[in-house]
Amino acid sequence: EVVVLLHELEVLAKFSMDGKDLKICLSKTEVSTFLKMLSAEHSFIAQACAVEYFRRLLVHDSSATTEIVDNLIKELIRCVRINYGSMQRDAAWAITNLACWPHAVCEQIIAHNGIAALMECAQNTDDEVREQAIWAIGNIASDCPSCRLAVRRSNVLSTIINILHKPQFSHSKHKRNIIWAMTQILRGGSPHIPPAQTQAALNGLLPLLYDDDEKLRSDATWGVAYLANSFNEGEAINMVLETIGLLERLLGLLDDPNTVDAALRAIGNIVAGDDEQTQRVIDAGVLPKLESTSASQRKELVWIVSNIAAGTHSQIDALFDRNNGDFVTMLVEAGQGDDVGVRKEAGWAVANALTGASVAKTHWLCASNLLRVVPFVLRMDTDPTLIERLVYALEIVTRRCAIYLPVFTSYGIMESFRNILIDGDHIDPLTRQRAERFINEKIQENDRRYGPVTYEFVR
Repeated sequence: EVVVLLHELEVLAKFSMDGKDLKICLSKTEVSTFLKMLSAEHSFIAQACAVEYFRRLLVHDSSATTEIVDNLIKELIRCVRINYGSMQRDAAWAITNLACWPHAVCEQIIAHNGIAALMECAQNTDDEVREQAIWAIGNIASDCPSCRLAVRRSNVLSTIINILHKPQFSHSKHKRNIIWAMTQILRGGSPHIPPAQTQAALNGLLPLLYDDDEKLRSDATWGVAYLANSFNEGEAINMVLETIGLLERLLGLLDDPNTVDAALRAIGNIVAGDDEQTQRVIDAGVLPKLESTSASQRKELVWIVSNIAAGTHSQIDALFDRNNGDFVTMLVEAGQGDDVGVRKEAGWAVANALTGASVAKTHWLCASNLLRVVPFVLRMDTDPTLIERLVYALEIVTRRCAIYLPVFTSYGIMESFRNILIDGDHIDPLTRQRAERFINEKIQENDRRYGPVTYEFVR
């Protein structure tokens, strides 16, 4: 009976792969029977058959196992430690599918020490067993930040990095799954990755950035981006910069539609570092590459520009050098667009540039259309910190040269200051004081130019 049921599942799986819309409807009695077969009191042969049954079932139908999922997880985790036939692989495969279920299921897998069991399985000398276990761990890590943290506490990242450096890895049919799992573990950056492990990971990922497999190449680039986002005082960024050929390859991947998003994130994380690290990227020729990037990557692009604009005088000069691209037009379009996130990044870029530019470059920026962004950003009420920073930047401009007050008026900036005083209850008092000071200075400037306005009472 067991063999017949397994054969039926195999046939249904074949039809499903052929695109037929088939639904596996299984009775609770049948599921319960196989769950009993999973228990340790039965032979390895029976357990292996039951594991294969659930591995196949979970690919097609999750509803049949909802009521018994906790017991099923416990038994599968036990079976993943048993080195018998294909039992380990099938148990890891079943857990891989369960980890795609709602968050509560991943929590159950973790609570029943599933990560530790899969880690033991990941040490297996059989490539297929090991890589299935790593795939399952990757699914757990992808569920949520807390699951990702639980995975990071294991030693699986070290195991994956070791696999990357094995000669046979370049020929493995499971490369995609392993690198995908690695990116899920690294996602969001981490303060806990030791420097030696970071460098080993970068060395292992670099050759994959040249792989013919587009998906693999993209995931490997994301891996580099996440490593560059490790919160260890810029040490990981330095490792990216010092890994021979890596920065140049990241710039090259900006021309690849399959990797441009990941490459932009990696470069953005690097220029979010200190001025010296940013300069290395500028010297490598990033600015002309950015200017030619598609508009679909606008938010990431404006974020990078904002970080460069927060740099030194020479970096701001390079950013707005016409030979490197027309970033003024790009920021104006971004600042006037409908995407609030992009508009905010454009606002930060303008604020950073006006705050940090030399006097000469400040004159140039104010003579360009860059100030057109300001009223659009000042009308936003979602980020008081940005508004405070932008008003402060404008105050610095007028300290350098008061002649820009009429320019502010022509761009509608003075009107935005008045609106801050009228409607800006959510704005901090210092910013409101600055806005009021701008208006008063404008009145005084008008008095100096035209004399006080007087009225004669006519009887």
